[in-house]
This record gives sequence, structure tokens and C-alpha cells, in this order.
Amino acid sequence: MKTWFYIGIGGCGMAALAKIYLEKQDIVRGSDMMDSPVVERLRKQGASIHIGHDAEHIETDIDYVVVSTAIRESNPEYQRAIELGIPVLHRSQALEMLTREKKSVNIAGSHGKTTTSSMLSSLLLQSQMDPTCVVGGYMERMQGNGTYGRDEYMVAEADESDGSFLNLRSHVAVVTNIEDDHLEHYGSMENMERAFLRFLMATDENGAVVLGIDCPRVRKLAQGLKGEITFALNEPADYMAGNVHYENGRQVFDVLHEGQVEATLSIHMPGRHNVLNALCTFACARYLGLTAEEIREYFWNYQGVGRRFQLKGEVGGITVVDDYAHHPSEIRSLLEGARESGYRRIIGLFQPHRYTRTKQLMQEFADVLILCDTAYVCDIYSAGEDPIDGIHSSRLVERAGSPNVRYIGDINEMAMAAVKEAEPGDLILTIGAGNITDMAEAILANLEFRQETGLRPGIAELASRNSWHVGGRSAIFLEPENEEELIDFSSQVQEDWVFLGNGSNILFSDELLKRPLLYIGKTVSRVAVAGDIIEAQTGITLGLLAHRAMEEGLSGLEELSCIPGTLGGAIFMNAGVKGKCIWDLVEQVRVAREGRVLTLSADEAEATYRHTRFMEDAVPTIILNARLKLTRDGKEPIAERMREAKALRKSQPTGHSAGSTFKNPNGQSAGRLIEECGLKGYRLGGAQISPIHANFIMNLGGARAKDIRELIRICQNRVQEKFGITLETEVRLIDYDDWKGR
Repeated sequence: MKTWFYIGIGGCGMAALAKIYLEKQDIVRGSDMMDSPVVERLRKQGASIHIGHDAEHIETDIDYVVVSTAIRESNPEYQRAIELGIPVLHRSQALEMLTREKKSVNIAGSHGKTTTSSMLSSLLLQSQMDPTCVVGGYMERMQGNGTYGRDEYMVAEADESDGSFLNLRSHVAVVTNIEDDHLEHYGSMENMERAFLRFLMATDENGAVVLGIDCPRVRKLAQGLKGEITFALNEPADYMAGNVHYENGRQVFDVLHEGQVEATLSIHMPGRHNVLNALCTFACARYLGLTAEEIREYFWNYQGVGRRFQLKGEVGGITVVDDYAHHPSEIRSLLEGARESGYRRIIGLFQPHRYTRTKQLMQEFADVLILCDTAYVCDIYSAGEDPIDGIHSSRLVERAGSPNVRYIGDINEMAMAAVKEAEPGDLILTIGAGNITDMAEAILANLEFRQETGLRPGIAELASRNSWHVGGRSAIFLEPENEEELIDFSSQVQEDWVFLGNGSNILFSDELLKRPLLYIGKTVSRVAVAGDIIEAQTGITLGLLAHRAMEEGLSGLEELSCIPGTLGGAIFMNAGVKGKCIWDLVEQVRVAREGRVLTLSADEAEATYRHTRFMEDAVPTIILNARLKLTRDGKEPIAERMREAKALRKSQPTGHSAGSTFKNPNGQSAGRLIEECGLKGYRLGGAQISPIHANFIMNLGGARAKDIRELIRICQNRVQEKFGITLETEVRLIDYDDWKGR
């Protein structure tokens, strides 16, 4: 039994190896900069994973530390491993250790390797074999992208991007194609071709090489090799395809071997490139001993792999599909396959991946995007690269020279352009290797809500709309233009709706928020003054309202002026400062429910410390405006009290926080209780319990919502254990199981 530590364990290739070594009964530890579903899955399988990189994570009992190309030698865990003399392996070296004990089918190529390796893995897993598999995408059948088997065979996706595939020893070496990608590593096509030849030459003498000879560069390599197995559509080869057509939405074709039909395959993925992937898989599976009939049956059950023409859903005749294609040749094959599927129109959403690739292939990207009926291009996903002067998505669009290829830099605005344009029969296709994949789910949720309600929501980032500056994305973002529209919205409000004001008292999760989010802000912030009465719409901030009151010579809001929320948010949870709450001033509020407007008195609101009846409503109530009773005073005394309130505020921690995280229990100080538990200054990831005031949790930069949520849980658990006191959150937790979240 070995002990492994993976730096950057949440990465695709790293996670597959970690899962495999866990299944081998080894001890697996690791670290990553952020939590993710992948990290959570590995934890459940037994891995011990830290969030953040720290030299202290590397202990002397570790046998191997594993890194990917993305991990630099300056990483503190990397440096600590070197200091302790622990072997540091590249991910491909850890993979190579597996290939020593298996007969490995290593699948390389510029395009198609993930799909092909997933196809072959699926076939072998359905058979009587028990293979080890390492794939570059999530497979439902493996509940991940790697699995350890007891059989002698292994299927591995071989990564040529950084030359690391040269560490692998193959029983069967596969090259699907070779194109001009990753030249930032190789320097020239000649160097890349030599690398592929070295990969093929490192094959067992009693093994085989499987080559896609439609590609001229692969055809050239085949001339110097012995015992090769070839596949192609357009060149004479050992395995070819004929009678390619569609039946009931599936692509069907005959597999020809030595001129004879050996099987008829049916796959759910469109495009001639996927016919080639299936041909390659067929050739490998036959070499490993599967019968043609077994292969035919298993292909019918093949479910695909994440982000390869992945169907996300269909709403009102509009289909949403996500694909990882990020090279012009891949995009061309993708669009041609989509066209063959018979969609009325193809609306492509493309996010260029890496500045270096965009610079090298800008014209090719421009040429291929015109195959869409409409193509939208957003800003480049850097993947950690520094920007390159003059390389920008807008230039790519200019190169296309077509009115149907359009630049919209913001990814959310780009998605909304597609939503507004799409009609029944259309395909919305998200394309790229970056975070464009997140948009497919958002688009689908937005379309579903539009169909159900007739409303027209947008899509919006959440991190910019709350004071913690964390959170995922809102798929259904509603912002009324005026109070009348807000009243209309009330007739559609359901139990799952979330209301948002200034975002100063709320924690969203890191995931996509699919619940409707109603933003009540500047568009509903009018104020009217009559004597000592102020009537204000609830979208106005307390700071602006207090300044307006001061200008009118009205006192009462001074102490509340530094609360960063809106009037509506303050009324909802009876916000306040020591000794004063907003409901001390409110006489009545107007609310909207089910399309009707009601007036409620202060008594009917049932306001208590940080609580009102609105917080108990099963279906949330829209608070439209409030009438506040203030007192007359001079402007200068009022201004002085506001300055005093601001000065008191300055003694509190500054930075990204939500103010007080917990309510003070039974007159005690939540901050003091947390401090007495020794948690003041405690840090997790990019979040920290403030060393100044322990009831504040700060985003120091780069924090995830999950970091903050975990610190909240730690505080609650420690205070409960030490004092027997339950800390209740003052902030609203949205989309967390243990808080209803409005």
C-alpha cells in the first residue's frame, strides 16, 4: 500500500488517477485551490483533501507527490516534497506506473481521443472484462473519469499537449489524427510529428498500432511501421464505413473489414468525425477479442462522455447541446455533424480558449464559425495565460467578415442573445474548453422559465451582486422596470423564488442558481416627503434614504445610515444597530401578493429582533414601499450624528464581508463566543474569521462560497460544543439544505 499526494487533485487527469489508486486500496491525499463536485466525489471515496496549498500538507509518510504540468516548482507543497526527498512524479509518470502492470491501449491524437477512449472503455466495461480506464471526461458508467479493474487490459487517454504521452508504454498505441495544436510546446509541426512517432515506437513487440489514415500526417507515419491496423473514411484501410445515414436521430453505418460488412453500428452522436471514432474503437475492440455482435450491442448502450455533443435538454422545440470543441477542425466536424442532424438553424456560442491558440488559429476560427446560422463570440478564456497585445475576440469576428458572426464580450449577455433569437427547431450549441460549459445549463433553465411563465428573465453573475463577492450564476434573473411590473411579478411568485436587494446580507452557493431571482433595486427607489413622513420604495439603500432625510431636516435614520442594505432588505429581517431597528421607525408597508396590493401596519409585521413575519411566509411577499415616521431637526446635527455612526463603523473590519454573520444569542455577543472558542483569525481557503471582530467572516480574495459556509458551520459547531448555545445566522443562506434561504 502506497501513500499518494496529488497537488491540484481536482483536475481532470489528476482526479482519474486519484480515484484509481483509491480503488487499488492505496492512501490518497491531495490539495486544490477550490472545492468542486470532483473533489467532493473523491472525498466520499476516501481521499483526504485540503483546500489551498501549504507546505505543512506534505508529511514524511508520503511515498509519491503527483503534479500536472500546471503546477509550478514554486508551489509550496512541491518545494516541501523536494526538501523531504519525496519523489515528485508528473501525472503521466503515475499513469505509466499503471501501464507497467497492464496491457494498455493508449489513445492519442489531436482530436477524438476522449470520445474514442470513452467508447472503448464503455464497450469493455459492458463485456466480461474488468478493465482499468482513464478518460478525459466524466462517464456515468464509471461515476467519474477513471476506474481500476482486475483484468489485464487498460484503456488510457494519452495527452500529447505537453509531450507527457512519451512517458507511456503501450500494448496498443492509437493515433486518431495529428493537427497544428499545442505548437507553443513543440515549436514546429516537425517536432510534433517526431513526438507521435516516438509514442508509436514505444509499443510492445507483440502489440499493435491503430492509425487513422485519413489524416495525411498519420498516413506518413504509417509508412515506416509494421503490423499497423488502419481505419478511414476516404482512404483504403483495414476498417472503413459505408452506408452512413440517420435513423430515428441516431447515426447508422456499416463497418467494412477487408471489403466485407462485419457489423452495422448505431451511435447517438452526429458527425463523420464520430463515425471515425467508432471505427477506431471497433478496430481496437476486435483486436482485444470482442466479437462484432458484442460490439454492435454495446455501442447501442454507449451513453457518451461529458462535453462531447452532450445533450443538455430541449424546451419548446429548442435544443441545447454543449461541446468541448476548441480547435477549428473540431468545430468544423461538430457543426457539420449538427447540420446533418436536421436542425432548422444552428446558433453557436463560442468562447476562444487561450490567447496563444487564438493568435495561432485566428483566421481558421473565423472561417469555421460562418458555418453557424448565427455565431456569437465572447471574450477569450485565458486558462491562466497572460493576454497578448492585439489578440482579442473582436478581431476574430472582424476576420470572419460576416454579419452572422457577432462579438458580445460578456458571456452572460452572449447567452441571452441566443435565448432571445432561438425558435422551435433551432439548436443552441455552446462551444469551447473554458467555462462556456456552465452556460448550457443556465440557458436551459432560462428557456424553461420563459415557457412556463411568459416572463423574460436574464442571466447574471452573483459574485458582483453581494458584499461577500462570491457565488455562482443566476439562470433566471428578474429586474422590474418599475413598481407596476413588480406588482405584476407578484402574481407569478412561487415558494422557490429568491429576492435580492443590495446583497449585503446573503450567501449564495457556488453552483448555478436555477431558482428565480428577483432583484429589487434602483428601478424601484423613489422617495416622497410630506411633513415628518417619508414614503420610500424599497429598492433604495438605507444610506441614500438617510441622506435624503437629512436634506429634508428629518432625523431618525442616522444610526442606520451605515447599514449597506436596501430598505426592503432591512424591513424583511428588521435590520438594525445596537439599540435601534428599522421597524422602530416604520408605521406601515405596502406589499404585493398574488397580484394584489395590501397595506400592513407595524403590528401586523410582527417585528422582533432580526425577524419579521415575512421571513415565515411560505410564498415570499414583495415589499413595495414603506412609510417612516421621523422627527424634525437641523441638518448639521443630523449630519454630525451620521458622521459619528460612520466613525463607529470604521472600527469594524473593512473588506468583503456581510457584516455580522450571526445573531447575538440572548443578549450575548456572538463575536465574543466565537473568539472564546479560539477561532478568531481562523482561515479556510480564501475566507477568514476576522482577527478584528470574530462575528465577521471576510473574503480575503479568491474565497469560494463553500469556504465561507464551512467557516459558518465551524463556528456553530464549536460554540455549541463549548457553551451549549446555538448560533443562528443573520445572513440568508441561499440553496443550502439547512436554511430555507429567502
